[in-house]
Amino acid sequence: MPANVLEELHWAPMDTLQYTQSRRRITLYKNEIAASQPLFIHCFHHFSIDYGNQELIIKNKKLKELLAYLCANNNSWISKWSIAQQMWPDVSKSKAMDCLYKVIGSFCKTSILYSVIPVETHRERIRVCLSAQELDYEMFELLAHDDDSEALFRALDLDRGGFLENECYEWSVQQQMKYEILYEYILKQIKAL
Repeated sequence: MPANVLEELHWAPMDTLQYTQSRRRITLYKNEIAASQPLFIHCFHHFSIDYGNQELIIKNKKLKELLAYLCANNNSWISKWSIAQQMWPDVSKSKAMDCLYKVIGSFCKTSILYSVIPVETHRERIRVCLSAQELDYEMFELLAHDDDSEALFRALDLDRGGFLENECYEWSVQQQMKYEILYEYILKQIKAL
């Protein structure tokens, strides 16, 4: 693998997607980079992405919201229109779609995010595909339904606060309530031990 893979990924998405051979090379590099270090996404308290031993900083607020929305709906195909409607509810359909495409373009230009987060698009749908070991809320859910006391305590350790508590996204309110109820359920389970 070349030493300057990240630089290649930075320019590659827009410049070489027309060429099948180049696309395969980008995917190969992307998979090698992603497999080289652990990825963990935190949705409790605030949205953050840990890659290796450091937190990736996302300065673009709408890109951060898009990634949080996709992670909150992990492995689910979501229409781009419904995402645009959730993220820009007060603007027209065409303006919302333009904004969404700009954010997606910003994601593709951010080489490290593009190489680490498995975002898939198909026509007018998009999704992110992460395992339960890469998402704190999915790991929390798995551990919460385990009868082992050690698993329950590990679940409590994952909960650093409410689901996307510091982000204030309107679309996350229902999931916030779900995880608050699950947290209380875990406390009752531990008390019963």
